[in-house]
Amino acid sequence: MAITMILACSFKAPGSKPDLIITLNNIKDTDHDIYISVNKESDNFPQKLNMVKAYVMNPAGKTSLKVTVTDLSFGKYAVTVYQDINGNKKLDTGLWGVPIEPVAFSNNVHPRFSAPKWKDCEFDYNAKNNVVEINGLVKVL
Repeated sequence: MAITMILACSFKAPGSKPDLIITLNNIKDTDHDIYISVNKESDNFPQKLNMVKAYVMNPAGKTSLKVTVTDLSFGKYAVTVYQDINGNKKLDTGLWGVPIEPVAFSNNVHPRFSAPKWKDCEFDYNAKNNVVEINGLVKVL
């Protein structure tokens, strides 16, 4: 008696574009929603974002999250992340517009005295560079 197994797998066609993978590690608050956006360059970044993809995820007790971004053209982007601690679905800021909720940026830029610059956060998404790792959210104040 022969046993036949059919294995279903998901494969990308040879030469197809890889998805952009964003990994957020070292999440301290594992209960509140995290907002992740993929942005093209804009005037006055990061106060004014030019979002091309946006995601809301809840860590649900996990200390890391992975987002797979599909249908994105190759090019220069920046990832912005914030955690909505009070649940009002927006990034709260204090005096002078400084975030009072945890934030993170691609290239692990951690702003201290001013908002990060586009050139510090941008990365070139292409066939050989399709992974962005962000190592934790930080409170600016």
